[in-house]
Amino acid sequence: MRAQLLASQVAPGAVVEVAGRPRRVLGTLRLTSAGRNWSEHCVEGERAGTREWVAIRPRGRDTVIEWTTRHDLVAEPDLEGLTLDGRDWVLDEATTATYAAAGNTGTGPVGSCDFVEYTCGESDVLVFESWDGAMWELSTGTRVDPAAVQAYHDLPG
Repeated sequence: MRAQLLASQVAPGAVVEVAGRPRRVLGTLRLTSAGRNWSEHCVEGERAGTREWVAIRPRGRDTVIEWTTRHDLVAEPDLEGLTLDGRDWVLDEATTATYAAAGNTGTGPVGSCDFVEYTCGESDVLVFESWDGAMWELSTGTRVDPAAVQAYHDLPG
């Protein structure tokens, strides 16, 4: 039995199902920047022992992005845009957000994140993030139709 959740109710222990692929939420970041609030959820990866991220952002209507951290890449953001993986990426946003964490996110309980985000085409996203002044981390993502996303808690019985 499942209890459906609103995007604002998703937290560690919930399940986020993206295009029919259910993933347990391990940790949640609640972020704020320039009056905007959004959540990023660390979820169990499709391969055992891996972690991925699902971001739910309000931009007129919810925007959902599935993220994969790219540990194979080391680079610095360039506000003029950049070429990575043979593709040209255009700057979308560069700012700082504050966060509060719950569960297993790999961050502190509260802090700040500098991020620089790029787009390529209609659905591909690249982000550089520096959590609490640490080295830049890179992740690539894909925008997902919010209608293909469900969040729920499993209920006993």
